[in-house]
Amino acid sequence: MMELLKTFTADYKQNIAFFSDSFSFPKNKDINIKEFTMAGEKKAALIYLHGMANEQTIEKELINILRNVPIDENTTEKILKLVLLP
Repeated sequence: MMELLKTFTADYKQNIAFFSDSFSFPKNKDINIKEFTMAGEKKAALIYLHGMANEQTIEKELINILRNVPIDENTTEKILKLVLLP
């Protein structure tokens, strides 16, 4: 797991390419990569397994929340409170 984390960079496109290559996306239909913009300024992506989550719920309940989270030094904490720790 730690080796995987070392492959992340500050470059969004490079990170998406890494995941796409690692999971053979889009050829691998089991993986979904949903890209969106947070707070109208930061590119973000949600990567999940097809069939393990309802796509409408992800769009309505998760991505819509994340699109509106203000970007600042507390963004990660805000996301955890809004999404993961209701």
